[in-house]
This record gives sequence, structure tokens and C-alpha cells, in this order.
Amino acid sequence: MMEVRRPNTEEQRRKQEALVQMHEARWQMLERHPFIGHLAMHLELRAVTDCRLDTACTDGTRLYADAAYFLDLSPEQRVGIIAHEVWHCALRHLFRRGDRDRKRFNYAADIETDLLLTKDGFSIDLLPYDDSWIGQSAEWIYERIPDFLAQYQTPDQHFYPPPKLPFVPPSGDNEPGDAASSSSERDSGSSADAGKKEKQPSADAKKSFVHDPDFQLSFDEEEAQEWEQIMEEEASKARGRGELPAHFEQYIAPAKKRAQDWHSLLLSYVTTLFSSELQWIPPSRRHAWQKLYLPGHPRKLYINLVVAVDTSGSVMEELSHFLTELEALAHSFGDYKITLIQCDAAIQSVREITNDNPMSLDGLAFQGLGGTDLRPPFQYVTDHLDELPNVLIYLTDGDGPAPAQEPPYPVIWCLTPDGERPATWGVALKMSRR
Repeated sequence: MMEVRRPNTEEQRRKQEALVQMHEARWQMLERHPFIGHLAMHLELRAVTDCRLDTACTDGTRLYADAAYFLDLSPEQRVGIIAHEVWHCALRHLFRRGDRDRKRFNYAADIETDLLLTKDGFSIDLLPYDDSWIGQSAEWIYERIPDFLAQYQTPDQHFYPPPKLPFVPPSGDNEPGDAASSSSERDSGSSADAGKKEKQPSADAKKSFVHDPDFQLSFDEEEAQEWEQIMEEEASKARGRGELPAHFEQYIAPAKKRAQDWHSLLLSYVTTLFSSELQWIPPSRRHAWQKLYLPGHPRKLYINLVVAVDTSGSVMEELSHFLTELEALAHSFGDYKITLIQCDAAIQSVREITNDNPMSLDGLAFQGLGGTDLRPPFQYVTDHLDELPNVLIYLTDGDGPAPAQEPPYPVIWCLTPDGERPATWGVALKMSRR
């Protein structure tokens, strides 16, 4: 008799390790491909160890990845597979199959998705395709796939509603009602490399089947319908930041709302760091060099910000507006700590603001107005703060030297209307003219 069991201690450890890497890959995508990265923030990430999932999949609200599979990928491949699942959600492939053949539609959906990602600069191992398929829908491609291509295994697994997972019974026999799902779901494509045979389980793996309680597909069509609105909202924000690739416009319905201005974007971006059940816990200082951002379950919502203000002359006209919005942002959290650093060519002042010692804009003096060097606030964090911030927000025109090395925490460059991002890393939000 074969054993059906839950993940053991070592598998749980690997799941935690993979989850950390999933969050790191999403952060990398947010920096390098901001539009898709912001879309990815709407999916809960889950690393699992389950005999029914070999690679990765999504149900429209969660992105699942097999821990061993994900850890075996290169950093570029990790970013690519997350982007791949995001576009399955954004294009609503989960609800477009209808009565079409599963394997053939899986292939068509992956071609539509990966051709988009390739155009956006992702490194993707494409399934075989014809040039005439570029820019076409999965339904159009479906009608033109040769039979021999439809047998290729797609890079991820595709599950469709209703949420039935293949059941692996201890006796090796199908339970009543599971015969169809047990066979059809396994046809969904599960190899990391197109065209290769499925990996064969080891002798030990054949003796037991793991059912992970964290692997729970839940297809909610109402929530999936929200992806149209999510696409519109994130596209509107991306346009405002100048970060929406032109070739994505045809996939986005006309925006029903005007583009949000920078302070709404800032609030939206910061709150996404706390939008799921898992909250980023900054690394201890001895692990900072490893960028070990760990998810946890905090008892109370708390945000620790470092806010650096470039007090050179060109920034001052935006300063009061920035601080007013910063005050509103801080009050949107229960507990907060803001380390406010004024810096021109050197640090001029440092002030700590908390919910018990709130910021008052009245009488707040600003010093400096000299040249610009953006590096001192980052050095201050390294030298003087006991814990690394959840986010460092820098108000600047970008006209000054920034650290060559990316710090081990998220950075938002809040740029003046004519400002330019001073580094290739970090997320840039540009203030609109009033």
C-alpha cells in the first residue's frame, strides 16, 4: 500500500527556502519590469511540495510553485516563470478554454504568453511556433497548431475550474468521481523543458505520495474577473510613471478612471508590501548581505520607513507637498517609525517620527540647499540603524551620485517632475506637475 502523507520536516524547510526566493524573484521583476511586477503583487505566492504539482501553476489569486523545481531554476528563470503565471491571470486563460482540447489550448496559451514576455525582454525558452502567431490570441493560435506540436509539454501546469486536483489514493485505485480528473489533470503539461519527458520519481518517491495542505486551488470566477480592473489600474499607474511598454496597450481595456498622481502611486506601492497574509520582516544585520527578506505573521501592522529628502535648491518647491502626503501615508498604518534624513552634499539633520511622536509640519525647518550627494543617507542606515527599513523613500531630482551597490532593502526614488532616476536599481515614481 502506498502512503499519502504531508510534507516532512526537510520538505517544509525547502518550502520556506523556496518561498523566500519566490519573493526575491518578484522583487527583481518589480525593479526590472515594473508593470508586470506590480501585477504580480496581486498574487499570493506559495511554495509547496505536492505530488500533484511538478512545476508551477495559478488559480487566479495564488501562484504555486513546487519548491524543488523553483530552487533548481536560475534567477532569470525564476523571474520568467512568475511573469508567465501573471500573464495567464491577466489574460484570463483559466476561463477561456471552454470545450477546447486541454493540451492544445495549454500550448496556445503558453505561446501567447511567452511571445509577449519575449517582446518585453524576458529570457524565455519558447515552445516551437510560427512567426504568423506573433501578436495573435490563444484561440487563434489554437486553430493552427499542428497535431505533433500539441504533444509538447508546456513549461508549467494548467488547471481549470472546477478546482479538481488529481487524487492519489493509498491503494493505487481511483476513488469514485476522481477517475476523470486523475487522468486529465496530469495531461496538463508538467515539464520544465518543452518536449522533454516527465521526470521519473525516485524509488523513495514511488513509495509515498505527498499531499501538501498549502496546495489548495480555488477558482473564484468573480475574483478572476477583477483582473480586467487590475490591468486597467496598474496600466494607468504605469503610464503615469512612464513604465508601460507600448506593445501591452492592446491587452488593456480603456481606462475608466484618470491616472492617479504620484502620492496615490506611493501609497499603493507601499501598501502592497503588506497586502498579503505574509509581511516582509527585514533581515537581521548579520544576514543583510544575503538579502534574506523573510515572510512572517506579525501580530500588529507596523511600518519602518527611512525617508531621505534631497534639500538641494531644485527640490524645495516640491517639499511641503511631499511631506503632507508622507504624513497621510504614515497615518494609514497602525504603528509606524519614520527616520527623516535631510541631506544635500552631506547629512544636515536626522529626526525620528513615530505614531507616539507624530510629525508636525508647522515649524519644521530644513537645512542645506547646497550641492547633491545621494549616498550619505544609505551610509547612515548602515552605520546607525539597529534594523533595516521596510522601504527607503528618497525625494530627489536625481542629480547627484548614488551608491553603486543596491542596498539590501527596497528603495523608492520619488522624483521631481523633471527629475531622472539616479540608479538602475530601485523603483522610480515621478511627481506630476501641479
